[in-house]
Amino acid sequence: MSVIWTSSSPSADFLSRIIHSDDSRFVQIKNKIDIWSKTVDKAYAINQVSNVIMKVYVTLLLLLLLPYFVYMGIFGNTKNQTVFALSSILSYFVLLITFYLTNGILNIGFVCSLPLVFGFLIFNLASSDCTIKSLYKYTRYIFCFIIAKLLYDVVTNLKLDDLNSFDYGISGYIYMNLLKGNYYFILKIVHLIVLCIITLVIIKLFPNVFSSSSLQSSTSIIADKYMVSFLCALPVSAFITQIFFLICKTINPIDPSIFFMIPSSLNFMSISTIFSLTTWIITTCVLTILRNRVESGTIYMDIAI
Repeated sequence: MSVIWTSSSPSADFLSRIIHSDDSRFVQIKNKIDIWSKTVDKAYAINQVSNVIMKVYVTLLLLLLLPYFVYMGIFGNTKNQTVFALSSILSYFVLLITFYLTNGILNIGFVCSLPLVFGFLIFNLASSDCTIKSLYKYTRYIFCFIIAKLLYDVVTNLKLDDLNSFDYGISGYIYMNLLKGNYYFILKIVHLIVLCIITLVIIKLFPNVFSSSSLQSSTSIIADKYMVSFLCALPVSAFITQIFFLICKTINPIDPSIFFMIPSSLNFMSISTIFSLTTWIITTCVLTILRNRVESGTIYMDIAI
């Protein structure tokens, strides 16, 4: 059983091949110890050393976030909770991006602390200085960005040889063939830019839902409700799956520390990814149903009875 789950991770397979690769582009340059000189094999070595610590840290972090995002997913559209709900989504997104940029580059102390620091900073700034209109605009962008990440992973899983350099997808193709890249941090930046471009394309393709000019349309208002539930469900489902994968002693594909990782931890042909995404979808549906009951007042009547 454990063999099936472990082998289902494309990242583990890819990184295993990188470590044994003779390609000079992946050889660690001697006498280079600054963060910019981390190659993929060096980043992998760092992750291997800190793997156990990160699992414990991420589990505790998700445990703390669980009740908060459950509450925001259900009651985030009541009274004065909307600002806090949207600010929380923005701060969690910043946490994911910070994990992505630092994991495998900085030492574990910075990888653990910087995402929290930037997450809290963004939450305080957003909740105090941003209007609800601007927060909804950011929430739509975050939703599109995550959809872009999932679409990117789907295409990468198609195994298109020319555009799938070392399981990197189009980002790897640009990085390896056009930029002749060597350093892992540059690859991260390239991948971030690619995801941003895909995000903008999604927004342009569906202006009635995601455009800033359609914030008050009936379609966008309904869509916003599902987007908030979907995004609040991510940390909640991440905790649920984290516990399961800790028991199975394998990687959680939606672990926040590797969620945007390149190569992706998602493999749509694997049981682990199917289980994680199914849990995410079910959690989204549950939060949406409970949120609808709160807005209609049904849940309060049930409590009173």
